[in-house]
Amino acid sequence: MLYYVILCYIILYYIILYYIMLYYVILYYIILYYIMLYYVILLYYIILYYIILYYIILYYIMLYYVILCYIMLYYIILYYVILCYIMLYYIILYYVILYYIILYYIILYYIILYYIILYYISQSQWPRGLRRRSAAACLLRSWFRIPSGAWMCVCCECCVLCR
Repeated sequence: MLYYVILCYIILYYIILYYIMLYYVILYYIILYYIMLYYVILLYYIILYYIILYYIILYYIMLYYVILCYIMLYYIILYYVILCYIMLYYIILYYVILYYIILYYIILYYIILYYIILYYISQSQWPRGLRRRSAAACLLRSWFRIPSGAWMCVCCECCVLCR
């Protein structure tokens, strides 16, 4: 009987040992499962981190190029606006210079015309016996329009022989 009791203890010992080993094996697999789960989750978060980082970097690169495009567009528009103002300045300058050149030639024309008329008026070819500035001459003095817009007095004289 002692033999059976010892045998029962031995069997019980091996059963307990079996369940203890089973417990540790299960514990080992559970721990392994959680460790693997931890690394899978960690890997997931690392991948997620790099994906988010990629999109953030992509966003800033795109933002950089958009800002660069706007800056370039601003300077191109500014360049053309300045170019238009410069062209407008030179066009206005051209017409102002043209205006003063035309004005110069008109004034020169009237100065020359004035001196020509003055020359012909001062060299009277009437004989000395003719009366100048008679009443008829005063009546015949008239005004007429010169094309430039200025008025000029022209005197028509009627000379009568005095006896």
